[in-house]
Amino acid sequence: MVKKLVGYYNLSDTAKEESWYDILGFEIEKIKMTDYIKGNGRFCPAIKKSLENVFEIKSPFDIELKHEFLPDGRSWVEVSDNSSLKPGAFDDIFHVNPIDDRNDIKKPLLQMKIPLILLSDDDIEVELLPPLAYYNKLPGITAVGKVNIYKWHRPVNWVFEWHEPEKPIIIKRGEPLIWLKFTSKNRDDIITLKKVNQTDDMYKSLIACRTTKNVSKVTLSTWDLNLKNRKKYLIKSHIRIILEKLHLV
Repeated sequence: MVKKLVGYYNLSDTAKEESWYDILGFEIEKIKMTDYIKGNGRFCPAIKKSLENVFEIKSPFDIELKHEFLPDGRSWVEVSDNSSLKPGAFDDIFHVNPIDDRNDIKKPLLQMKIPLILLSDDDIEVELLPPLAYYNKLPGITAVGKVNIYKWHRPVNWVFEWHEPEKPIIIKRGEPLIWLKFTSKNRDDIITLKKVNQTDDMYKSLIACRTTKNVSKVTLSTWDLNLKNRKKYLIKSHIRIILEKLHLV
């Protein structure tokens, strides 16, 4: 069992700028089992294991969205007055997927673009999950996904399939949007999360991932290509720099 470090930063256009998430967003927090499991289940080793290395991303806005189908089947999404998100900012924060992306023609897909980049200098995967132990009344489901954050850097998106588009999406600021479950090759490793400053090398690595994704359908095969553009260590730590100079890593 070893401690492995995962870093994250709030994406901005350059390493010297702040993003809107720096001001409005929440830090990523580790799940405390006792916040969700109050009874004797908190002593269950199976539940404890399932909630290991799980972290939470919270909503930076009060959100209330209403949906309407256009005559051609496309979606029109309106931001209600109860939202702290400005209607004019909807297109900057959300993306409504085209009809061809839908699993069901009657179930629209939309994404909230969260400008958080996860990365590690170790071979670690992150699985994006709905907040499994948090009860909400969202009229649909949160899509899941898994990515290797050593090979592939991209913003974290909340992807939602709207099963009952006649009902509004209502999320309060501070409510959990996504759970992040980290896994390394040794499944007993403990993951620690640290906010890091965006560097030019991090940004270049992100751009490399973006550009290959924009032109290649086969995302998995581009991961190895992205490694050519990636510095060995993106998360700078004093101990790692010393070890590298001594040729011990």
